[in-house]
Amino acid sequence: MNFLAHIYLSGEDPMVGLANLVADKIKGKEYLKYQPKIQKGILLHRQIDHYADSNPLFCIIADKLFPNYRHYSRIIVDMYFDHFLSNHWKNYSQQSLQNYSKEFYAFALQHQYLFPNKIQFFIQRLVRYNWLMKYQRLEDLQKILWQMEQRLTYPCPISESIHDLKANYDYFEELFLAFFKQINNYLKYHL
Repeated sequence: MNFLAHIYLSGEDPMVGLANLVADKIKGKEYLKYQPKIQKGILLHRQIDHYADSNPLFCIIADKLFPNYRHYSRIIVDMYFDHFLSNHWKNYSQQSLQNYSKEFYAFALQHQYLFPNKIQFFIQRLVRYNWLMKYQRLEDLQKILWQMEQRLTYPCPISESIHDLKANYDYFEELFLAFFKQINNYLKYHL
């Protein structure tokens, strides 16, 4: 799962959501030096990733993309799922995605000092470029994928995966909706 899903799945506590968002940048046992709510968010992020990586619905899409995008296929699925979540946001929250994003951005900027400089820089870019709102439109999603593509260690045309999404849109959306119901139920009983 990517940015939007990780924040949403953190529940009502914005500190847990912020920690969940930046957790990939905190390796191994580094999380132990943070306050309990940040530790909770980091561990939740790892739990969500483990669940997604082993979920058959998630794996169906990743396996379909694997021949063209190899090990980047799971990252692409994360991006697709944030796209679907942003487009189905009204089914999961009474607050608009725009208002939710604004409140989260304000909180993140106010609390970025709790993290190292590299994470603060990430938070500032997240807010400046309004990344949480950029998943809704396929054109913006393709731009995000292209930007990621420019930073890959091993060249891979992941921005072209937007064509796979368009070609299989309804099918992937159906898998996302089923997956998101499952992960919400899983977290309800495993937190």
